[in-house]
Amino acid sequence: MLQSNEYFSGKVKSIGFTSSSTGRASVGVMAEGE
Repeated sequence: MLQSNEYFSGKVKSIGFTSSSTGRASVGVMAEGE
């Protein structure tokens, strides 16, 4: 199952998941800065 988190007014997002073969992992995405 995927778990999503948002930070900094939605400008940073992370998606995490758990796998039996790799354990816990996550990836993050950031909006372009000023």
